[in-house]
Amino acid sequence: MTDLLLTWFKEHGRNLPWRQARSPYRVLVAETMLQQTRVETVIPYYQRWMRRFPSLAELASASFDDVLKCWEGLGYYRRARYLHQTAQLLMKDHQGRLPRDYRTLLTLPGVGSYTAAALSSLVFDEPYVAVDGNLKRIASRLFTVAGQVTSNEVTRRLEPYLPATQPGAFNEALMDLGATVCIPKRPVCSECPLTSRCQAFLTGQTEAFPQKTSGRKIPRRTRYGLIHIAAKDIWLERRSHNEMLAGLWGFVQVQNRPVTGIILQDVHHTYTHFKLRLIPVIVPSDDPVLNRSRAVRIPLTKLTELAFSVLDRKILALLEQSKYLTTDNREPSPVSARIAAPT
Repeated sequence: MTDLLLTWFKEHGRNLPWRQARSPYRVLVAETMLQQTRVETVIPYYQRWMRRFPSLAELASASFDDVLKCWEGLGYYRRARYLHQTAQLLMKDHQGRLPRDYRTLLTLPGVGSYTAAALSSLVFDEPYVAVDGNLKRIASRLFTVAGQVTSNEVTRRLEPYLPATQPGAFNEALMDLGATVCIPKRPVCSECPLTSRCQAFLTGQTEAFPQKTSGRKIPRRTRYGLIHIAAKDIWLERRSHNEMLAGLWGFVQVQNRPVTGIILQDVHHTYTHFKLRLIPVIVPSDDPVLNRSRAVRIPLTKLTELAFSVLDRKILALLEQSKYLTTDNREPSPVSARIAAPT
């Protein structure tokens, strides 16, 4: 099976940018970005990142604000903080080098079993199986694994096929196979090099694996976003480091509807664990909730310099579409003359 897989990878593997110059730093950045994110989404962020922070030393010396701004839009922002902390730790305690030992890799901020295995195999040719969602899906079909597919089960099944000389290529081949051929729905079995070994294919059950487990219903939440725009500034708060979207700027969110204000069109966003319906409300500067919050006045000319979540970017776009914000930031906002009771 291993030879079939590696031959396929040599002929059909994707020419991804982090594979073009296999440096420990580039692999660290790529594998951090790829956690819970598709390759197609990661590529432009990775390329932008490398232009901004071409080396570990430059990342370590950068401000966290610069790091967040470069990561803006990629989501799961804790990864950016961990990557920044790892760079600083490597420069301080490891002479700017990635440790070779798997156990030591696990001590780095944000590095779990998958990332440690990926770094060990891709950078140092150590024999570890880097189990991600693609490998779980492939293993479930190859061996018709019943029920939930765990990382330990995948490792146990695939370790016997892990080559001693090319473990990184083995992992990358499986990742590519899962992303392009052995996809979640309607796998392209006609292009798969492993059909002669795949129990799901041989028994006509490819669509049945991985077996579905009872999914938890994602809760829905409704909150209000408080917005106040003066002639040349806007009220925003910065999320603290112990809450979701840590370090990012955004609008104050509250559970209860403001007493006065202009209600705008709903903004919707889906997070990992819940779906949010946010109702933006233009409120006056003396709104008591807004004044008790951590919000501060930010010049409109500084908006392009701050890092926002996707949700808050949606609100900014809505404000521009509604003419509450002007793109050139020269004309005064009409908001102060339009405050009224909500309808």
